[in-house]
Amino acid sequence: LVETRSHAALLVEALQVAAQGRSVCFVGPAGEGKSVLAHRFAAVLGYPPEKVYTLHVYKDMTSRDLFQRRSTDAGGNTRWEPSPLLTAALEGGLCVLDGLQRLRPDTLAVLQT
Repeated sequence: LVETRSHAALLVEALQVAAQGRSVCFVGPAGEGKSVLAHRFAAVLGYPPEKVYTLHVYKDMTSRDLFQRRSTDAGGNTRWEPSPLLTAALEGGLCVLDGLQRLRPDTLAVLQT
């Protein structure tokens, strides 16, 4: 991302919002640099790269999927693992919800509680 004045202004505004204890959401068309801006935001706040997690959101995602993901072990047994969102919360990290606009309203509402 080549930082422009508008990117710098967005970053300053996002930092001011975060300083008030509010959540930050970057919205815009694909390819505009929202994810890169979110990672720069995390860096300015002092999060090391290994504490910045990304959860790629899809339209059929459920509230359970926001917090857990299904996987299988070597024996083929199903097990549940923490999602990047839950891992960030448990480990004091920051999570980028990439594609948040795709979530159904009832799934999105879970994040407000």
